[in-house]
Amino acid sequence: MGINYNTLPEMFKKGTVLRRDSRAKKEGGLTAEEIDRVVQERVAKEGDKYDSEEKVRKLREKMQKQGNRRVSEVTVGHQDMIGESFWQE
Repeated sequence: MGINYNTLPEMFKKGTVLRRDSRAKKEGGLTAEEIDRVVQERVAKEGDKYDSEEKVRKLREKMQKQGNRRVSEVTVGHQDMIGESFWQE
């Protein structure tokens, strides 16, 4: 007596595929005005650390880059890896 694979759920009959999709981070980015406000607050609080315009400029650029990061989302799929439809995706 063997296993009747036709009665099993698809996830047991197909290959498991992990797929990572990268997209732009939508939430959490600051506007230019908010960045300026945060930079001014940080310079006022830690003035000796940001004693030159170059250091303030680098802080502003760093905050802009943090708002433009990409996030990845991993999805799990159970697909027929032998068929053509998988390789055309």
